[in-house]
Amino acid sequence: MTYFLQAFAYYILNFFILIGVISILVGMIGAFSEKNIKQFFVYSSIGHVGFILIGISLNTIESASATFHYLAVYIGSSFII
Repeated sequence: MTYFLQAFAYYILNFFILIGVISILVGMIGAFSEKNIKQFFVYSSIGHVGFILIGISLNTIESASATFHYLAVYIGSSFII
């Protein structure tokens, strides 16, 4: 049973990494082609969510720490705008 759970967790984490990379690519391509500033920020946020997903999916203490620091800076910078 534990082997099944370990294999399942491995595939779920890889799935989240794939979704994170796709999110970054969609955010990047969409932001570069957008003329409206509000739509630009929406695509930018999609890209930021991708970085957060990848950070959490790496499943180490360092990646979790870096993700929460990234999230704090991102929240702080969104209040400035």
